[in-house]
Amino acid sequence: MDPGITTGIAILDAYGNILDIYSKRDMGRAEIINHILKFGKPVVMSSDVKIVPSSVEKVATKLGCILYSPDASLSLNEKRELTKENYHILKNDHEVDALAAAIKAWKYYRTLFSKVNNILKKFNKQEIFADVMLKVIKEGGPNIEDTIREFIERKQETPMLNEKATQKDLIEKLQKKLVEKQNKINLLQKQNILISQALNEARKELKRLKETKIEKSKTEDYQEIKNNFEYLKKLRKIEIKGYYPVVELGELTENLVNEIDRKIDLEGRVIFTPKKNLYLLNEKNVKCVLTFDEIKESDTEQLEFPIIKIDENALETFDGIKAVKIDYIEKKLSEAKKLGLIRWLKSYRKRKE
Repeated sequence: MDPGITTGIAILDAYGNILDIYSKRDMGRAEIINHILKFGKPVVMSSDVKIVPSSVEKVATKLGCILYSPDASLSLNEKRELTKENYHILKNDHEVDALAAAIKAWKYYRTLFSKVNNILKKFNKQEIFADVMLKVIKEGGPNIEDTIREFIERKQETPMLNEKATQKDLIEKLQKKLVEKQNKINLLQKQNILISQALNEARKELKRLKETKIEKSKTEDYQEIKNNFEYLKKLRKIEIKGYYPVVELGELTENLVNEIDRKIDLEGRVIFTPKKNLYLLNEKNVKCVLTFDEIKESDTEQLEFPIIKIDENALETFDGIKAVKIDYIEKKLSEAKKLGLIRWLKSYRKRKE
């Protein structure tokens, strides 16, 4: 599993055959679990990075899986080598990462898979492969055949539940537990809602001011509202083109941050500002801050959002407003994750959940 705004999932059987490769934006945990259970009972959940993301751990825990991660995070070359035979069917980097993680885990366990499968054939009990594998991996033991024999004997002493009924019960329980977390909204949709709300408020205020005799002292307020309204319209047009508008700020002060947040709402925004007093943006839930400079670890110590180094030619201008392609930012966020910027990633996940 490769988590993120877009989640990638790759499913292999015990023989290394690909059962499914899938990716989708904004998948909730319940949807991920339901999708995996369509293909059987999972044994191992794997990640392509050494430090397993918390979202992967949570899914593995809910499914009762063994969690596998490589000794070192997989490099781009290693992932390409692992997936080269199937590279032509992979739609994006998330599917590449997920398939590479699955193949890496399968190669690690394949000898054990084969050995357990051969022993179960002797007992004519291949249908309990998943349960046996979980026990063998968790408990180990010098003699795998003895461990399996004891497991089968205990299984026979316990009334067997119908497998389909058990799976159905599991799905229903998980759905009940996670129903409150299933209402995750696409980030762009959320931005659209926030912008629409701001536009509606601005329209109401404009209408109110037009219908009354505007006193001279209130002319500046009217002009500010009108300017904000026009600016928000420009931002909306940029987003429709597939870009993140870039909000350019000077040196940050608490008053400046609060004022800009009041006017256009900084939540989910891409910011360009000098790397000074960035902690003032922590409570505003910005998407990220852009910079042309190299990023030091000290730059991120107090922050709850990522700083991304970009190329100057990545910025484009629409109607006087700088913008950067959504795909470019998402790729940079993914690269930053894989470089191990864990300090802001943990906070970033909390906001997303």
